[in-house]
Amino acid sequence: MIPIAEMMEWSRQYSGKTVQISKYESEDLDHLILHLDKVTFTALDPHDEDSYLASHALYLHGYGMFDTHQSYVQTYLPHAPLPGQIYVIPLDEVHRCEIMPDHLYIQTARANYSIKPLRNMPDLH
Repeated sequence: MIPIAEMMEWSRQYSGKTVQISKYESEDLDHLILHLDKVTFTALDPHDEDSYLASHALYLHGYGMFDTHQSYVQTYLPHAPLPGQIYVIPLDEVHRCEIMPDHLYIQTARANYSIKPLRNMPDLH
């Protein structure tokens, strides 16, 4: 079972702050620095056979920059902006979810996600 209420509560405490999202999928590690505005959760109709979306997803809204080499964290030089100012974490087939005071970890069949707050970061806007 996915601990949605706990994930939402964890996320709310970091609204208005900058977080780093790391995604590890198929031997590829990507990083996103995101000024988190809000987090929403969506549960789609599981009987909709035409849907290509995950049946459950966590939507992180905000302004962000992708950085596949982590140089943004080190030099504050952004690489590629987040399209649509939203990052989606599909929650189908969640194998593990760890919620700690300063870290959220989600392992799915497809990818591993890590979200943690960043301190003393400049405004991304």
